[in-house]
Amino acid sequence: VFVVEDTLLDPRFADSPLIVGPPHVRFYAGAPLTAGEAGALGTLCVISPEPRAVSDHERQCLADLAELVMASIERRLDAIELERRVSALTLAEEIGEVGHWRMDLHTQEIEWSRQLYRIHGLDPGGERPTLERGLELYHPEDAQWLRDYMAEQFGEPLRRTFRVVRPDGEIRYCEFVSQRDFDPGSPRSIFGSLLDFT
Repeated sequence: VFVVEDTLLDPRFADSPLIVGPPHVRFYAGAPLTAGEAGALGTLCVISPEPRAVSDHERQCLADLAELVMASIERRLDAIELERRVSALTLAEEIGEVGHWRMDLHTQEIEWSRQLYRIHGLDPGGERPTLERGLELYHPEDAQWLRDYMAEQFGEPLRRTFRVVRPDGEIRYCEFVSQRDFDPGSPRSIFGSLLDFT
């Protein structure tokens, strides 16, 4: 933390427009905001029109606050990067006619990508499908095969061609791929992709 208790007594700042004119800064304390390889992004500052002394505790409080500010900035940067990657993945899925999905093995809740909805002939903004509703969107023979698979070896890696039957009756031929996602010692979910090669 960089501190100037009285700027008029410091020759480095005595002629600064911020000191000789508004806001007439007499006290300055600043903690750097740094982000790994990006280096310094700026400074978190405290200023006052009155000179003052700073205790070690106050210095540490400003340093801690700067760390909190950087943590917030880095979370926002991470969120922006995630949004960028999701957008790129969505575009790639649309171009490649492939969608992805994930199912929690404990709750059987299912998440579909937007392109997976489209492959099944559904509105991407519509209701999230249940496991049974998802099975109803496959040819009866393939749906029964999947039910047998889930009863006997559910969660085992799978690669197989299935027929998707859209609500309007159109049949799409798709390659179904899945694998398990593990917590320590046990599978947590299964996830995979569906490629429409019709």
